[in-house]
Amino acid sequence: MFLSRDWKARIIRTDLGFEIRVSGCARTGMHTILPEINKIYPPDFDKRILHLGLSHVVDNPHGILHDVIYQEPVASIGEYRSVRVFIGSELLVEMDIIDLEE
Repeated sequence: MFLSRDWKARIIRTDLGFEIRVSGCARTGMHTILPEINKIYPPDFDKRILHLGLSHVVDNPHGILHDVIYQEPVASIGEYRSVRVFIGSELLVEMDIIDLEE
């Protein structure tokens, strides 16, 4: 699968508290189209798992690779225990959250 790579999820300390940051790379068909990543709420989801939906991507080795970043303030370091990234209803990647980084 050539769709994406290098996914990481980590907690960052900011001036305002904590933030979860999910990053990776995803391919699109053109330079002018950027991948989008948004929080989603699948049926019967676990609130301790952050679910994200990735769109505007192609599974093509000749596609253009773009950085993708999702950021969200969190109340505490342990608010989420893992992250799942979906394309439509298909699970692309599931990852644990890396410990606090500053």
